[in-house]
Amino acid sequence: AVVSTQSTGVDGLKADGKIVELKTHRLLQTEHHKKLFRQSKLLNTFLQCYIAGIEETTFGFRDNRGFIQNIKYHNTAEIESICRNDWNKNDMISFLNQIMEWAVSIVETGKIYHMSYTGKDSIELYEVENISYIPSWFRTHAKKIDDAW
Repeated sequence: AVVSTQSTGVDGLKADGKIVELKTHRLLQTEHHKKLFRQSKLLNTFLQCYIAGIEETTFGFRDNRGFIQNIKYHNTAEIESICRNDWNKNDMISFLNQIMEWAVSIVETGKIYHMSYTGKDSIELYEVENISYIPSWFRTHAKKIDDAW
């Protein structure tokens, strides 16, 4: 069974060929912002990268106008260390394992599914057809260029 999530797509490749996850977040101006960032954004990023085997993440911190003001680079293992007082890796991996066992018990081999957290303490899992992460406008434009050659 294949479970596909858009969140595990490739954001970028470094010059050495390693995949890097790219994230943005508002500037962390207070201790409260920093704690929420560790408990939510870093946790989600860690889990996403862990599942996908992505070793590096680049965070761009933006101001209220949306302009990146600060960039930080993290190794996925480093995120666990940064958040050691906020969540436990083993507990999170166990939770992920339970979700994946549930998903595998439902899906059919040979089909592609999308799984997402709805933000309401529930997870959606549904079959998708003709999945493509390349927007149709880009495919149309690329075909026109190719046809012109």
